[in-house]
Amino acid sequence: MRRDFFLFYAAHRDLYNSDPNAFVECSKETNYYTWYLESEAVRTNQSLRDNLAALDADYSRRIQRAVALYESVQKEGFQTRFPITLKTAKRLLPPTTRPGGPATGKQVGAKYFLADGCHRLALLMALGQEALPAAYFRVKYFQQFSPFDSTKLLVRRLLTEPSEYFRFLSSYYTAPEVFTNRDDFLKHIQTSKPELLAEALSVIRADGFDDGRASDG
Repeated sequence: MRRDFFLFYAAHRDLYNSDPNAFVECSKETNYYTWYLESEAVRTNQSLRDNLAALDADYSRRIQRAVALYESVQKEGFQTRFPITLKTAKRLLPPTTRPGGPATGKQVGAKYFLADGCHRLALLMALGQEALPAAYFRVKYFQQFSPFDSTKLLVRRLLTEPSEYFRFLSSYYTAPEVFTNRDDFLKHIQTSKPELLAEALSVIRADGFDDGRASDG
C-alpha cells in the first residue's frame, strides 16, 4: 500500500504542488487511505476514529511526511543515518494484530520483521530498488516479540477478491511468478518451495481464503 502511494504521488506530483488539499482528497480514493484507517490509526491513536477533524488533520500530516521523504530521497538519495530497522528475537511468538492480542493462527517461518522504516523501504521499491544494501538497515535483537500481522487487519477491506489476495501472496511466496487462484498458487509452492507449504496454508486459512474464496471463517 505504501509503495503504491509513492507511485500515486509520482503520477500526481503536479497536483500536490498546485493544490495539496485536493491531492489529499484524491488520495482518499486509494488503498493508502484504507491502510491508514485500518492499520496506522488503529495502532497509533485509536481516539482519532471518534474525531473526524483530528483524523483528517493527522492523515494530512501523514501525507506531508511521505511527500517530504520522497522529495528528500529524490534530491539527496537514501540517508543511511536513518536506517530501516528490522526486528528479530531469541523467541518469536505467533503473529497478532495488537500487542498482547490473540494469535492470528499464521505459522510464519521468517526470522526478521520490519520495525521502523516501512515507508522508506516502500519508497525504495517504488523507485526500482531490488536489493537492500547493508548500510540501509540495522537489526534489533529482542528476547521475544510477536510480529504484527497487518494483512489480517486489512484483508477484508483491500483484498476481498481471491484474485487480488493470491496475487498479493505471490509477491512473497512465488515471485516472480504470479497466481490468482488458490489451487495454482499452492501447486507452485508444493512443486518449487515445499518447505513453505505448511506456512502458506496457515496464512490462507487465517485470512479466510482456505476454500479459495473470502469468508468470515
